[in-house]
Parts: sequence; C-alpha cells; structure tokens
Amino acid sequence: SGEIILNTGLMLGYRREPELDEDGHKIYSIDDTEAEIVRRIYREFLSGKTLTRICRDLEADGIKTKLGKDKWRWKSVRSILTNEKYTGNAILGKTYKPDVLSKQRKKNDAGQAPQYYVENTHPAIISMEMFKLAQRELQRRDETKANVTNNSRFTSKYPFSGLLVCGECGASFVSRYKQRKNGTKYR
Repeated sequence: SGEIILNTGLMLGYRREPELDEDGHKIYSIDDTEAEIVRRIYREFLSGKTLTRICRDLEADGIKTKLGKDKWRWKSVRSILTNEKYTGNAILGKTYKPDVLSKQRKKNDAGQAPQYYVENTHPAIISMEMFKLAQRELQRRDETKANVTNNSRFTSKYPFSGLLVCGECGASFVSRYKQRKNGTKYR
C-alpha cells in the first residue's frame, strides 16, 4: 500500500502524532532536540571522527540514547548513519516472511521479495547529499580497514588518515608517539 511505518520508539529524531491525515495514514513529525543529535552525528562523522569517538563525545556531553541510556554503542551510531529514513525516504520490503505459518521474518538482501523505494514519505532530518557522503565515507573506511594489515585502528582517526600509503606493503602511514630515555614523549 506504500504506507510507511517508522518505529519512533527506537528511531531517534521522530515522533508519531496521535491524529491521522485525511487518507487515514499516520503522521510523523520531527523532534527537534533528537533531530539535532542525528545531525551532530552526521557532521562529526563527516568531519573525520570515528564511531567510538562520537559515542564518547555524546556520553561526555550527557546526551542519552532514544531508550534513555547513558551509554552509546558504535553500532547504534552506524545504524543512524546507514538509515535512509533520515532523508525523508524509505525502502520498503527490507524483510519478508518466507512462510506465513512460521511468522518469522528474514532479511531480504538477495532479492527474494520485491523492494520499493518511496520518496518524501515523512519530513527529512538530513539532506540526501549528506546521507550519500556518509555512505561513501563508510565504504571508504571499510575498504581502508580491509586493505590495511596491522594498522586498522588508525585508519579513520583524522580526516586525512589512510591517505598516505606505503608503496612496498600498502600499509598506511600513521602518527606515533615515542618515549625518550628521560620519560618525555615526542611525535
């Protein structure tokens, strides 16, 4: 039917209004306080921060998750970065029921059931351009980590991390601290 369902109990930035529109569909609106957290996550990620650094910064600022918890998880931040619903669009049919009797849902990643891309179903929190940039950056970081042999924890610490690569082995050059005999550290 093309009706979009947002899980506003788990999805940061949206709330469901109690009334329905003239067609009988649910109305979703933006929760400005939560939406600013979503925008902040995108901005910080695109400025070069890692997912765990974003989590630590949110915790340090006392920002709670949608469920009211103090502890942020990197998987939650990544889920926000990969959720197309923040652009005001939706992909329908991400899961399917292979058997009506078992009532189990399976992920529809191999095209077992049709999927539909529906545009402008609800208000957007971020622009499509920002979402696409985040997807490219996630892909770049994933590819960089796959290519680097032993320095993977340094691949996305700074915006230019992973760009200077050794021509012999393909490892990324990283900044390290050394310690002198007198105990002082230098870069």
